[in-house]
Amino acid sequence: MKNTEKSIEDKLTHPKTLWKIWIVFTFIFLVLSCFHFIAATKIIEPFEIIKLKKAKLPGYFVNEYTGVDIQAPLRNFAKDFNQYIEDYNNQSRNQNILAAIGYGIAFLTALISMILDYRNAQIAQKYRTCMVRKEI
Repeated sequence: MKNTEKSIEDKLTHPKTLWKIWIVFTFIFLVLSCFHFIAATKIIEPFEIIKLKKAKLPGYFVNEYTGVDIQAPLRNFAKDFNQYIEDYNNQSRNQNILAAIGYGIAFLTALISMILDYRNAQIAQKYRTCMVRKEI
């Protein structure tokens, strides 16, 4: 390989290129953080039982004759199911908040790295310009 040709590795690790790569990571982490914060606000609504109306026809509901509350098992199911939904909503919210915080920290780290790499690229450019002028 000639001295004038640059390898792909040299191009990617060049100070002018690194901060551009950090922009991509910064954007990705910001989008993921926002996505998880939005997901943390979503919930599954509780299950509600529709109250049954008595029919006008005699013998339509069993409880008219036996006195058994036919909605009791449904109310018990709804209570248990709503507890499950509440637990799921809490766990989902907590997981999404933690993920959003983690991506937020990654975003800040990528942003700081991008700024530092950009600053170093500017300093390196000034240094190269000074060195070229001294050689002339």
